[in-house]
Amino acid sequence: MATDSIQSISLDRIRALLDLAEKTAEQNPYRSKQYVSLARKIGSRNKVSIPMEWKKRFCRRCNSVRMVEKNAKSRAEGVLEAFPCSSCGHVQRFPLQPKTRKEVVKRSQNGFGQVKPANPEFGQH
Repeated sequence: MATDSIQSISLDRIRALLDLAEKTAEQNPYRSKQYVSLARKIGSRNKVSIPMEWKKRFCRRCNSVRMVEKNAKSRAEGVLEAFPCSSCGHVQRFPLQPKTRKEVVKRSQNGFGQVKPANPEFGQH
């Protein structure tokens, strides 16, 4: 079996497990945590990274599902978005705009490295 087909099958299974975890989170939180841990195991076993929008759905430490109307909170901390877990208290941080905040290292004429932002208006005061 080709690697691409294995990764696509595992992504489908991860998606199905995370959807099941969201559906069963209110009625049976223990089973929901099991679904999330199984989805994470599938991803690590098959070398598939879980997409960012799916990573925001659960806590990385205790595998509890974040439900928008019940226990999910988010706050902005500069260029990061923080998601505190209501079960264990772990705070997960994600970049607000992952590609646009990236700084590029450019060499100047004299050979010293200078860190300059990718957008020239970004670093000016």
